[in-house]
Amino acid sequence: MATHPGSTCFVESEPPSAIFGANIFKRIYICLKPLVEGFHDGCRKVIGLDGCHTKGTYKQQILSAVALDSNNGYWPIAWAIVEKENAQTWEWFLEALRQDVGIYRQEEYVFISDKQKGLESVIHTQFPNVAHRNCVQHIYANFKKEHRGQQLRDRLWEVARSTNKQQFKKAMQSLKDVSDPAHTWLINHAGRTANWCRAHFPLNVYSDMLCNNLSESFNSFILPARDKPIITMLEMIRSTIMGRIKNRKLAMSRKPGPLCAKIQKIVDKNQMGSVGFTFIWNGKNGFEVKDCSGNQFSVDTGKRICSCGSWQLCGIPCPHAITCLHANKKPLEEAVSDCYSKATFMRTYDHVLNPVNGMNLWDKDAAVPLQPPPHLKLAGRPKKSRNKDISEVKKKGKKEMLKKWVVIHCSWCSQEGHNSRGCPKKKNGEQAIQAGSRKGKGKSKATTLEQHDQSQMPNVPKKKSATVKPTTEPAQTKRTTVQPPQPAQPAQPAQATTPKRAAIHDRPKGPTSPEKQPAKLRPISQILSNSQRPTTKRTKMVGRGFSAPRKDTTTVAHKSTKKRGVATTSTTSADEDSDLEIVKVVDGDPKSIAAIGREQRRAKRAKVKQQTMTTRK
Repeated sequence: MATHPGSTCFVESEPPSAIFGANIFKRIYICLKPLVEGFHDGCRKVIGLDGCHTKGTYKQQILSAVALDSNNGYWPIAWAIVEKENAQTWEWFLEALRQDVGIYRQEEYVFISDKQKGLESVIHTQFPNVAHRNCVQHIYANFKKEHRGQQLRDRLWEVARSTNKQQFKKAMQSLKDVSDPAHTWLINHAGRTANWCRAHFPLNVYSDMLCNNLSESFNSFILPARDKPIITMLEMIRSTIMGRIKNRKLAMSRKPGPLCAKIQKIVDKNQMGSVGFTFIWNGKNGFEVKDCSGNQFSVDTGKRICSCGSWQLCGIPCPHAITCLHANKKPLEEAVSDCYSKATFMRTYDHVLNPVNGMNLWDKDAAVPLQPPPHLKLAGRPKKSRNKDISEVKKKGKKEMLKKWVVIHCSWCSQEGHNSRGCPKKKNGEQAIQAGSRKGKGKSKATTLEQHDQSQMPNVPKKKSATVKPTTEPAQTKRTTVQPPQPAQPAQPAQATTPKRAAIHDRPKGPTSPEKQPAKLRPISQILSNSQRPTTKRTKMVGRGFSAPRKDTTTVAHKSTKKRGVATTSTTSADEDSDLEIVKVVDGDPKSIAAIGREQRRAKRAKVKQQTMTTRK
């Protein structure tokens, strides 16, 4: 507190127990003065409230309050460590926040939160005039438990993103047409539409946020500190916030233009969306704008109002307003609210945190040190990460599919609902169903090709299974058509070719009969005479890395003086050795390419070593 005068920090403890002789730590609240001043100087009066778990030895909760800065980022205001998250701890935290921030004109503030335990009732009791928004992502998490499907999800978000009452009614009717129970659930369980729909948001804070991303970002930012002891955790949170303020201020100072970086991207996106719009000007500030779909909107550039509802809600010109501003040749930056300017951002981040001495320079207090809270050991392995929802994006933009909605099939009996470990038929000793007989699935192409090949050879017996021992005599095929009697024909021996792409498990096991053994193929050099042996023209690449397959091959010298890396040709007869070593003639001495490569690498290493020694000298 000496480095930040005017800050608030108080600790509560429990009385001594029979086990501990001193007071036991219960909760702590911290609110630094520079953070409160930065909130009042440049942030919008939108405060995100959330709680998260500590991951260390002592299982407690971290409650936080963060604001919305000019670049749509978060600005921390206060945080606390409490024993658990309930209505009592939230009431204690919000009462301290009210005194530090000075939340007296409640109509000017907006609270956004998740479905936290006891938080909604405390807000309605202590801050009855504050606009309270619920995170739509958490509303959808509860909605999809009973109403699943991509179509219902799109309809829900369409309702939440509607910016005027006519668009809201149309989106609700579209949801009702798809599913009437989902429409009824949204009306009964989502609360007032002013808490989660843009069409009913107040227009005094210039924010159209639907999700509590402010608090979620802060919880992720302090994640490395959440598994530390309490004092170390608080010091890490303070030091990381101090570094973050410096980094964001330095990064924003390098951005060109009068607007913040994220706001400039939104303006550019709306400008691209206004392509193709037509307008009619009344001569003053009124315009009629038609978009590419034929929808017509009225715009007043003097009052900064558009009938679509977006401009007056967030303070950034919508595509319809940008069309009118271009018609009057007015700069777009002047139509954006001042809360998004770079100057406002710098006013907020000029309030920096001062450095603090280490624990070795702290003054010792005469009070008795507090004992740590009781250690609660839970069953199982300690968890470091929470269970993420299926709709949350994972690494590299991928979504992880949960096994909750996957129907498993048994590989033994091909039935649903169990696997082969708990298969009752397997336990009773019944035979497993083959892969080819599972409702037509898993039938290999090799079996089909084999049957096709056998159908073309009527004198070859058809294989019944892989375990059946083949007969020594080929069987005659049966003909079902009526034909005149013909003399018996001798059986043809089996062909030497095997079915294409035949699977290994389809081949007969055990010794093969002599009638079915294919004839051995002799080399062509033994079949043809010397006069009939053809000559082959072989191409060899002369270059680094091309060497003979074996070291014991016969060396053949090629009379070639071409450069390395050029293909050379030689004519050899078929009775020569097929494994020839690629060589190169160097000064009348034939050398293999591998030997030449070794010599060159050895010379290169010596040259590098000599250069290194010269540099050192």
